Amino acid sequence: MELRPKDAGEGKRPAPYYVSVGIRPPHETDRTTGRPLRSAAKGIGFTSKPVDLYSQWASGGTIKLSYPKDFRAHFDNRTVDAIPVGDDRGDWTVVLYHVEGGPTKFTTVVCNGFHA
Repeated sequence: MELRPKDAGEGKRPAPYYVSVGIRPPHETDRTTGRPLRSAAKGIGFTSKPVDLYSQWASGGTIKLSYPKDFRAHFDNRTVDAIPVGDDRGDWTVVLYHVEGGPTKFTTVVCNGFHA
C-alpha cells in the first residue's frame, strides 16, 4: 500500500497528520495463536504503526506499508503478527485512520475492502 498527498512536494510542508492503516480479516483472530477463528471479525484487525502522512513532503515521495510485514494485532499486553491474506479466505476490510494522540483516539478517514 502506498500513500501520497496530492500536492506533495509543492509549497510549505503541512503540520504532521498521523495515520494508521487497519486491515481486518473476515474472521476473528485467536488471541493465543494469532490464527483465524470461525467467528466473524468484529475489531479493527491488524494495524500499522502511525506514520506522518506528510513525512515525505519535501521529496514528493510516498509512504509504503507492506502487509503482513508492517501490521500487528494488539490484545491487552500481547501483540500478534498479521496473518497472510491466503490464511483467511473471504471479505477483508481496509481502513485508513487519523490518529489524534494515542492508541484509543482515532477517526476513520476512508474504508474499502477486497475479497480473498
